Amino acid sequence: MMKVGRKVLFACCAGGMLATTPPMARTTIMSTRPPSKQSIRAFFGERRQPIYFDDTLARQFALGISGGIEDKRRLPGGDHFVATCRPHNCEDKAAVVQTRDGRIVGAGMIGFRCRNRGAGVPPCDERPSAFVFVTRATTARARSVLRAWASARLSDPMVETDRVTLSCEAAVVELN
Repeated sequence: MMKVGRKVLFACCAGGMLATTPPMARTTIMSTRPPSKQSIRAFFGERRQPIYFDDTLARQFALGISGGIEDKRRLPGGDHFVATCRPHNCEDKAAVVQTRDGRIVGAGMIGFRCRNRGAGVPPCDERPSAFVFVTRATTARARSVLRAWASARLSDPMVETDRVTLSCEAAVVELN
């Protein structure tokens, strides 16, 4: 685990292909708005990490969360959970836990880590990676929901108690 600030990144690579999206238990279904661009920027800042493509996390997450809704629920305590698939590429996924006023308290993305690797090298990983982003203020329930979402979306998951691990070692990084 590398500490660099206040946000924690749970990163993992998968041991298999993306699983078909299983139906999640639907508790109270409500109409939630996707997080605003301001809320996304406030949560991710200008950090860069190739997940869908090589760009800022905020831009990638904004695209991923704008897709078709796969699940949405109100969590105990009033936070809202929304999971989507990226428009025109449903193998890429995004999820968010946000407060009633729209502040992001946790987020997740699953993608193939596409980036420019040079001539003759495939631009994307063959297997997807799952990333769960949290802050110190993220509730245990939000962390649990995001971990469960990530592991349910990948085949052959092995979930550890302290971090998400999907058939490889997970990198846990605290971001600014």
